[in-house]
Amino acid sequence: MDAVLDRPRLDSDEAFAYFFYSRNSNDMALRDPKAVLLSVVQQLAAPLPGLPLKAPIAAVYQREVARGRAGAQLTMDEIMELLTDLIQDNYKRVTLVADPLDECDVSTRALVLVTISILTYNPNSVVKTLVLNRNEPDIMSYFSRTPNFSITAADNVDDILSFVSKQIDQRSLQGSACNELKERVCNDLNQIASGSIRWVALQVDSLCDPERINSEINVKDLLSKLLKASKIRIQESLKHLIM
Repeated sequence: MDAVLDRPRLDSDEAFAYFFYSRNSNDMALRDPKAVLLSVVQQLAAPLPGLPLKAPIAAVYQREVARGRAGAQLTMDEIMELLTDLIQDNYKRVTLVADPLDECDVSTRALVLVTISILTYNPNSVVKTLVLNRNEPDIMSYFSRTPNFSITAADNVDDILSFVSKQIDQRSLQGSACNELKERVCNDLNQIASGSIRWVALQVDSLCDPERINSEINVKDLLSKLLKASKIRIQESLKHLIM
């Protein structure tokens, strides 16, 4: 994310904005859709340092100054109108990222879904939206009724298996691990990868560390710990969903 935001841009006709949710955070701004959408407004107000505020934002500021207010208290409808004006009048293309959408307060999540759809499918602007979320029923149901391209953890299973197989074959016990152990490592890591090749790469590094892992017993012990940790993580996730 930081790499994308820090990438040099020659003009300001393209914008990137993201909003991050956290159900477990004590910060209400990370759960409240209104606060999160206002953060998008802020990101689009002046996407490059040193540039003046976009006209819709400047107009709101001047209005509030005239009223003697220190800050604007906008409704969801006003935020929606402001975002629409900001995007279609000032940018050729905007990319929005919502991560993870399922962490948004369930009671108000429908507002965010509607907002995303209005911005994304506005014929007067080009907005591409990347949504990261677990398969929550309301989210999946909503997006099933709109044009979208989805990617799941299962889509890169073959890539992960190929990566793990090659790495383990070359590096496990410095290339001397038996075929049975290699196959077990590949299958177990692929089983608990959940689509994250970065996570898998870190586990491969641990399993192939010659200073700590120098026998088949060491490999099996660490693999067992990884599987146990994965099961605990799944159980905690299920408890969280039930609560």
